[in-house]
Amino acid sequence: MVKRSDVVNWAKDLANRGVGVDYDGQYGTQCVDLVNWVFGKFFGRPLSGNAINLLDSAKQNGYTVIYKSSGVAPKAGDVFVMNSIIGGVNYGHTGLVIEDSNSSNMKTVEQNVDGNADALYVGGPARYRTRSLTDVIGWIRPKYEDADISKEEEEEDMFTISAPNRGIALVTGGVFYALLDAKDPAVFWANGVKNMKVSTKTFDNFQKGAVK
Repeated sequence: MVKRSDVVNWAKDLANRGVGVDYDGQYGTQCVDLVNWVFGKFFGRPLSGNAINLLDSAKQNGYTVIYKSSGVAPKAGDVFVMNSIIGGVNYGHTGLVIEDSNSSNMKTVEQNVDGNADALYVGGPARYRTRSLTDVIGWIRPKYEDADISKEEEEEDMFTISAPNRGIALVTGGVFYALLDAKDPAVFWANGVKNMKVSTKTFDNFQKGAVK
């Protein structure tokens, strides 16, 4: 299987050398060619359409698609899709995320971002970019070899905690969250999250010691 680092390092090498890839042999090194090289060469399932069409194409090809919403951000190895209007047409734009992002910005490698007048016909080489998430619609997450490991680590770092006269709370990443709906604990437990029954004193200590 393919590791995130395999894809990220490949894209960085292109940007470091100032070259691009032309996956379909048409219109030079367009933004879609970079990500289709990832989907086609690394995973054997290229996508179709302009950048704006990639999220739908990805779903049809069995890739995980995540739409932008509060509390989620692209990770290294994800392929983002954003709005980009040229001549009144929303062709979209895409590229590869090379570092885990925060809620406002992402670091990427992208093609066809030099702004040359003939960009629609010849494209442009791979470049490093730091972008706002403002115009991003969503991103595609291929199934990397290390994705399952990360998921296991996240699950091990998450648990619920309960105590007499204290109810039930969720602890994840060192942060203590009060559960505000009585149905929430059952949802977490059904998805494999473990519960710890502790004394009231220990519960209170967890709450005070949690990362703020």
